[in-house]
Amino acid sequence: MADNSHPNGDDDTRWVSYSDLARIRGIDRASVIRIARRKGWPKQTGNDGTVRVAVPRNLLESKQAIREDRPRAGPKDSPADSPPDYARIISGLEAQVTAKDAHIVALTEDISRERLVSDEARAGRALAEARSDRAEQGREAADRARDEERARSDELRTRLDGMQHQLDEAHAALQAAAAADVRAQLAERDREQANARSELERSRADRAEQGRDGERARADALRDRLDALQAQLAQVEAEGATSEIEMAELTSQLKQARTDAQAAEQAAEVIRQADEARRALSRWARLRRAWRRE
Repeated sequence: MADNSHPNGDDDTRWVSYSDLARIRGIDRASVIRIARRKGWPKQTGNDGTVRVAVPRNLLESKQAIREDRPRAGPKDSPADSPPDYARIISGLEAQVTAKDAHIVALTEDISRERLVSDEARAGRALAEARSDRAEQGREAADRARDEERARSDELRTRLDGMQHQLDEAHAALQAAAAADVRAQLAERDREQANARSELERSRADRAEQGRDGERARADALRDRLDALQAQLAQVEAEGATSEIEMAELTSQLKQARTDAQAAEQAAEVIRQADEARRALSRWARLRRAWRRE
């Protein structure tokens, strides 16, 4: 049972519902509503939709029955001898009014309960809207986080592309350095080969020069012999004492000496021309190799 003191501080009354008061006093709820209306007890509707009335404390604590001030029924009089029973009529009307009041109270309680349900529904909607707002905020936060992750991914991809570009450049530089090293090795080998060929050509030139000098010396010796034979032949012809055999022999030696001298001169000339041709070819080969390296 709800047992509340008067809100204004009156300790002589208590706020109780119609149902609790009917149970305490052992009467029906309609009679309680009728008595409260007749006594003019204040009433109020709680947050739970229940209507409560301010009942004097002594009526709650006393076992004495609450009088409804109804006229007691006396012996029945005949309709012709007694006037109309206005009290019964009034009591019936009051019962109807009490029933209407009970219905109104019930409707009021229903309305209060509906309002409570409506308030709860409104609170539920507000909670749902708050949850929806939080969910929307969560989605927005997730979208922002996704955008940030996408931005970081793009930045990492850009850095990776830059590193790949640097790696490609380093690889190209390494290949260029390797190619330059190879070219340097080839150039060194060509230089060594050129030096070797130069030494060989120099050796050949020296031998050719020695051969040419030898042929020249031989040609000079043959020329000297030819001069000596001509002088001897002129002397023999001048003296006239030489036989034809000696004359023929001297003539033959002179011819042979001339032939040998011409052959020596031709051999020296061939050696000279071969040396010049070899030198020319050597210069041309050096120029061609230099052109190829460029």
